[in-house]
This record gives sequence, C-alpha cells and structure tokens, in this order.
Amino acid sequence: MDLDARLRVILCRPIYPRNVGMCARAMANMGVSRLVLIAPQCGLTEDAKQGATKAQAILSEAGVYPSLAAFEASEGEGLRFAFSGRAGKLRAPERFDLKLDALKAQRKPLLFDLSVPLQLVFGPEDHGLDDEEIKSAHHVCALPTFGDFFSMNLSHAVLLALYTLRAKLLAETEDPMAAARDSRLQPMNQRPKSAGEIEKERRRARRAPRYFPEETLKSWLETLGFELGDRRANALRTLNRVLLENEPTPEELRVLEAIVRQTVRKLRRQP
Repeated sequence: MDLDARLRVILCRPIYPRNVGMCARAMANMGVSRLVLIAPQCGLTEDAKQGATKAQAILSEAGVYPSLAAFEASEGEGLRFAFSGRAGKLRAPERFDLKLDALKAQRKPLLFDLSVPLQLVFGPEDHGLDDEEIKSAHHVCALPTFGDFFSMNLSHAVLLALYTLRAKLLAETEDPMAAARDSRLQPMNQRPKSAGEIEKERRRARRAPRYFPEETLKSWLETLGFELGDRRANALRTLNRVLLENEPTPEELRVLEAIVRQTVRKLRRQP
C-alpha cells in the first residue's frame, strides 16, 4: 500500500458544504483521494462542488457513514489521529509535528507500517469532535499556530495536517515517482532514495516480525478463561497491539487491565 492509498481524511458531522468541497481541494493538493464523511449535516451541493473546483471526483467518491464505528466495521482499523484545539478531561492535544517525531523514534512504529491506514479525523466547524470520537483515537493532536487566534477553517486544518504528515514521511515513501516529484521539498544535500533502495527497505520490513507467536498467546488466554471471539477489541488482538505495536486505544487499555486483574485473581486461587 503506497502512502496515498494509506491516507484517509475523515470529517465528522461537517456543517457547511463549501468547507467540505474546500477540504477535497486541499486533499487534491496533497495527493490524497480518500474522503470519508461521518454523519454529515450538509449535502454535497453545488456550493460544495464550487469549493472543490477541479477536485470534484474526491467528493463524488467520498464514503458516507452514520458513525466512526460503522466506518471501521466497513473499511477496517487504522492508526487514528484526532485533531482538537481544546483541552479537556479526555483530551490533552499534542502538537502534531512533535507527536510524529516521537512516533518515528519508536522501535517499530506503526507510522511506517505500509499495511496500516493512517486516519486523520476532524470535527465539525462549531464545536469540534465529541468525547466518543476522541476516545476512538490513538492520538489527539493540535496543529501549530503562531498568532493569538488558534481556530482554523476546516479546510486549512486538513491542508496543514496532510502537509505535515507527508513531509515527515517523505523519506519513507515506497513510490519512487512520488519521491522524485517531491524531491523539490527536500534539503539540497538530501538525495532522494532510489527505487532499488526503497525496494530493499520494503523487503526488510516484510521480514521483520510484528507479533508474538499467536498460538502461545491463545493458549495462555484460553487457560485464563478469556473468550477469543470476534469482538471489537478482544484480548488476543489487544496483546498483539499493546505488547508489540505500542499504539493502544483507551478501550484496549481497559481490556489489558481486565487481563491483568483476571490473572491475579486466578493466581490467588491456586493452592
């Protein structure tokens, strides 16, 4: 999966058609085509098409879902970044560029796993994302501003977030043509990677193990009495993600706590 295919822009409950269209235009500027609308409060009217200008294909192919859960059930999970300019009980936004630097420094960052979609989630223009939408994200981020007025137009936020992400991942792209096209954004002394170098890195990434032996985990969890059904965040999936990928959601942290507590209870009952 190349970088363009990995990226998803998700607009939750957008209010104004022109803003949706302008988001599509910003996506086209950044070479991203997958737009998802969650419970939109407006239609894709002529105003939206005018805002999109020549990016109307992104509008016509946008996915529409009633909730983030419905989107995830249809299109699968991914590494999810929620954007918020407000702090609160469930949100302590970290600056997006600094968060990406921290994730890049991890031993095996999901950020560079070519099989993992990257989802950028934005809230409606009036009040932003709600608590449930924030809770579903792996990371809550804010975009930097240098003036006293920190609130951005939705399309400006989408453009800045996409540019920041693409700039950070540019050296890791698997698309040689994209690397050549974007080389003008690199420092003069930084040589773009060749197609051969990129292919070697892809092969190395495919050989790298990502999970503990699944049968070992299954045996341990079943012995402890956990059901390994097809639930949204079951114990086996949680261990695979938390122990090796280091990108747990709040729900997965609760599952991990249940595993630990049940282990302690069973061990205390042993003779």
